[in-house]
Amino acid sequence: MLDIVVHRIASFRTDPRTLRRDNHRLVLISTNGKQEYLARTGSGAAFDEIVVIDDDFDAATLTEAVRRVVGDIPRRDVALLCHDEYALRVVAETRRELGLPGPLPPEVAAFTDKAVMKRILAAADVRIPRFEVFAPERYAAGEADYLAEIAEHVGFPAFVKPTGESGSVGAQRLDSLSDLRSWADRCAGRAATGNTTRYEIDEFVSGTLYHVDTLLEAGEVRYVRCNRYLYPMADYADGRVCGSYTLDEDEPIYARLVEFNRQVIDAFPEKPASGALHHEVFARDDGELVFLEIAARAPAALIPQTGRIRWGVDIEQAHFRLQRGESISPPADAPGPYAGWIYYPKHTGVVADLAAPNIDSSMVWIPNVREGEHIHRSTDVRDFAAAAVVWNPDYTSLLADLKVLAEHRPLRMS
Repeated sequence: MLDIVVHRIASFRTDPRTLRRDNHRLVLISTNGKQEYLARTGSGAAFDEIVVIDDDFDAATLTEAVRRVVGDIPRRDVALLCHDEYALRVVAETRRELGLPGPLPPEVAAFTDKAVMKRILAAADVRIPRFEVFAPERYAAGEADYLAEIAEHVGFPAFVKPTGESGSVGAQRLDSLSDLRSWADRCAGRAATGNTTRYEIDEFVSGTLYHVDTLLEAGEVRYVRCNRYLYPMADYADGRVCGSYTLDEDEPIYARLVEFNRQVIDAFPEKPASGALHHEVFARDDGELVFLEIAARAPAALIPQTGRIRWGVDIEQAHFRLQRGESISPPADAPGPYAGWIYYPKHTGVVADLAAPNIDSSMVWIPNVREGEHIHRSTDVRDFAAAAVVWNPDYTSLLADLKVLAEHRPLRMS
């Protein structure tokens, strides 16, 4: 019997050795670009075999690689697993081509395209940001009123981002029609040279950002937990930290988030029957909840660790188990201390020193740069100088220490 894991960009947040099963071979299909990561972290040692394919692999390339690994093993004894948002579509296409169990293309399509998911939710009367998908061909053709139409519908400030990215990659705030025109010039220019990235232009929503993480098993919700971000993720590229913490279940907004999450999930007629969903929601200052986006994967960064500390569930590990057709039994209560995590962005220059903060909560400090290393400013949350996981049985004390962490400046540059 055989378990095959596919990744393109995502790292492992859980120890991949925990994915091993008795009487099963464990194979990783990876890319050239991930080999340094696998060697540096030792993650590759968990697998019986690593098959390396091109970074920009398509469904045909992946299907052929999987076909070679599977050989004459009966399809019912093969699980094709994926925790990487950038590979979900091609993995689903490979499952369909080879007759393997798991989510198929119609079940992941809406979760890998921000515009598609918003249209589905708008039809179900879920509050979404006003948005338009940018049509570079219309702009390049010189349609005089095109940008004015977008501005009238979306308004300013606006927020542009790729429809198929995560973690605020490629996102930008626009404050005026002049900003929109400058951005459109650049976008249309890239499209003219063959860049196929699709962008949407959204209403800019301000407020407090939350993530609600769900585990589905055979179509039923088995686990749902709520967390609050320290700041919107888009602020990270401007030098602000990124992080979140487990929300106290007694906070009034907790039950509202759970109910809003149910409405969102129920609105999708096709979705993976089993696995994790990572849902981000804004709470505006007036209390209105606004959908941001949802992904058919476990949350990234250090969120699986904080969930394991607080609620006794490693959501990434559970995501893999559910894809393999296993059943899960999450604890009904919250057995552990409150927990949070934080990423510190890089700054351009040579690292002179990296200093850990002093706090009262328990903490694991994770340096990711070395003294003397020349680094460049982070452009997305996958690139960090240092990180921390913190926990405390007292909620107020945890929040106080997270404030200290958010204000800490660990990097000294020379």
